Amino acid sequence: MSISDCYGKLSCLDNNFCFGLQRKRIPEHKLLTISPYQKLITYHRIPWKFLLILLLVILITVQTIEYESLYSPYYSANEDLFAQIFLPYTKTYIETSNGLIQKHIYSVQELTDSIEDVVVNYYNFSRSSIGFYEFQYETDQTPTPPKFKVESYKNVKFDQLNPIAPSNYEIETITYDLTPIKPLGPFSGDLDESLDFMKKFKKGEITFYLKNLFPTEIPKCLLWKIVITYDYRIRGGSTRASILSDVTDCQKVISSSSHYKSSYFFISLALLLSSIWLMGLSFHSLYNEYKLYKNTYQRVLGQKSLRLDSEHFSSQRAFRMAFFNFWYLWNIPTCIFVIIAELIYMFTHFSTAKINNLLFSITLGIAAFCCWFSLTGYFQWYQSFYSLINVVSRALPKVIRFTLCALPIFLGYAYLGTIAFGSYVEYFSTIDQTCVTLFAVLNGDICRDTYDLIYRQNHGMAVMSRLYMYTFICLFIYAWVNVFITVGEEAYISIIKDPKPVNLKGKRQLKQYIKKSKDAPMRSDSILKSKETISRFFSREKSSFFWGDDPEKKNTSDIYLSQRYSRSYSVNNRSHLTPPNDDTKPLLKLPKVPTPIRTPLGPKKD
Repeated sequence: MSISDCYGKLSCLDNNFCFGLQRKRIPEHKLLTISPYQKLITYHRIPWKFLLILLLVILITVQTIEYESLYSPYYSANEDLFAQIFLPYTKTYIETSNGLIQKHIYSVQELTDSIEDVVVNYYNFSRSSIGFYEFQYETDQTPTPPKFKVESYKNVKFDQLNPIAPSNYEIETITYDLTPIKPLGPFSGDLDESLDFMKKFKKGEITFYLKNLFPTEIPKCLLWKIVITYDYRIRGGSTRASILSDVTDCQKVISSSSHYKSSYFFISLALLLSSIWLMGLSFHSLYNEYKLYKNTYQRVLGQKSLRLDSEHFSSQRAFRMAFFNFWYLWNIPTCIFVIIAELIYMFTHFSTAKINNLLFSITLGIAAFCCWFSLTGYFQWYQSFYSLINVVSRALPKVIRFTLCALPIFLGYAYLGTIAFGSYVEYFSTIDQTCVTLFAVLNGDICRDTYDLIYRQNHGMAVMSRLYMYTFICLFIYAWVNVFITVGEEAYISIIKDPKPVNLKGKRQLKQYIKKSKDAPMRSDSILKSKETISRFFSREKSSFFWGDDPEKKNTSDIYLSQRYSRSYSVNNRSHLTPPNDDTKPLLKLPKVPTPIRTPLGPKKD
């Protein structure tokens, strides 16, 4: 059965007719290069994979727009609300790049007031907020108190008269329940006791939960986890207070028969079934391409009169990969991400599963990207629309090699910047922050700001900061980026001169070869055993390149190849030859290679 027969029952209700037109069998040699349009118009077969990908793109776009218009603004509004209530705005109020909202606290009194405000606002939140919020209860009507997890040193002494006073820097962790009666936990004493504890204090986290109802077509019960952190690990007289909120679904689900009648449910179900169907078709197509490769593999080794262009099939891997469509492989992870996203979506709405919404948003985003990217695979039949992929595929090997060469230098600048400027510049405080800053500078962003930030009045640091920026910009912008642009430009120019990619030309040449080799007679001595590999064919091609059409020299080369590859069977009807032993000399030495003679496989003229 050929690849074209695998969709017979799926394409049409009748095996012989499709939409009133008689279905035609697709020739084997055209299976590698036929487009969905040709498949439909010429052979009257429905291109199911293309239609399924198009359906996935439409449905997942609708779902993404629905998620972005409903959930994202709602989550953002709740995060702003929690920040304003539990961490009020001050002059030191900042929002960091990783989503944390921070403010700096410089005194013990300010720290205790902040902790007390958090506890008071928590217990009054359901009555003061205009939203639909309620507590998570431990017992009947007792709200779960906020948990204050404190990390501190067991015994730290700061004696100015005796700097070698014994101290115990072992860390202990204690969790306090913050109630309206005792809202301060370890800071419940007077000011002097709070000051003494502050010397041992390292880090504290206040964690509490709030529920609210998200009214949509399918009502959702959301459980918010709010974590307020007081970080004094850096010390230095400043405590960083930050707030971070996360949302999951409640254990209870507001069940209703309307769930299964909503448009959200049908969109998710259609996406799930379509992705499963597409993944099955992709696996089936890959399997049929593998069978075509195995059949052609035997004919390639058995037909001595037929030759392949070494420009397109210079290795065994190039020969194998010409049979397989990369976009069928790409469809498989695309379908997997769609299936995971839709299962999470359906479990979130229609079951009691408690799933983090962050996982759903990540998988949905990756699935949407993969679906849209899959559409570019169908532009390969129209090369004017496939230029971007051709340019990237031709330039990518050089870009990767050059990037690996420049990466150690870039990391060297990153570590130098972190060590030299991280103590007083936020943009260089960590290796990650430094890499982000340098990458922004590399792309022409915040150049002047970075110059000003790392400059200090200290003469040595001022000179070093200037040299740091000058050398980095000269090396990476004037050299590295321009080399990247040059590589991309060369690839684009080569695409303009020869718009057909090498792999597509190889597939078309292979199509002609399959057509010829299928009708050509097989020699009696071309029966191949499973241990013989395609390398023999390419060695035979290599001998044709060196020896040209000289029958005597080609005969000599064939004898040499037979000595190399024959183990338990004869090659080219030379049954008198036996394989050389490892401890004996070969039966025939290969003479010195003369000047190459130009043949159809030889080098082209300039």
